Amino acid sequence: MRWSFGRFAFLAVLLWAAAATAAFAAGKDAFFWKLGDDTHGYVGASSDTGAVDVFAPQDFNVVAGHVRFVSVDGNYELEHPQDRPYSRLLAYDTTATRTPIMIGADDGQDVVPLMVDGTSGQSSDLQQWVESGKVVSAIDANGDLRVGNVTLASRVVHGKAELLAILPNRTTQVLAAAK
Repeated sequence: MRWSFGRFAFLAVLLWAAAATAAFAAGKDAFFWKLGDDTHGYVGASSDTGAVDVFAPQDFNVVAGHVRFVSVDGNYELEHPQDRPYSRLLAYDTTATRTPIMIGADDGQDVVPLMVDGTSGQSSDLQQWVESGKVVSAIDANGDLRVGNVTLASRVVHGKAELLAILPNRTTQVLAAAK
């Protein structure tokens, strides 16, 4: 029997349907298509969510002259296991030496390089600097700088700016005032 493209396509769809049915029955995500396996890694299109899934049991490396991620809804999510309360974003050079992460670039555009957006009713700090597990300074929910147990804040009085220190006993001292 000679195999035509139509017969080959029919057999491929039949095999895919059988595999998807078996995977679904086993409680696993079914794929429209999948290259690879759960042991060595795979890429595939989920038939449950429509997402393209990429899985690597160890490291996942992408090397290119320029890497661009585009998100239609503007959301980029860094997920982590439930037993870890954070995600890490680290930068290294090609010798595995840690380097700073730079946000923004001098490309001639006058834009705010990093914007941290709190939510209505926010009570947690917007940013923290931590040393040996202890918060040593922070930008609090009001946008004020807290260093140790002293908070530096600003206010406008009669159209003039004042720099304030809010002390641990909640008293306020004016550090500087516009004339």
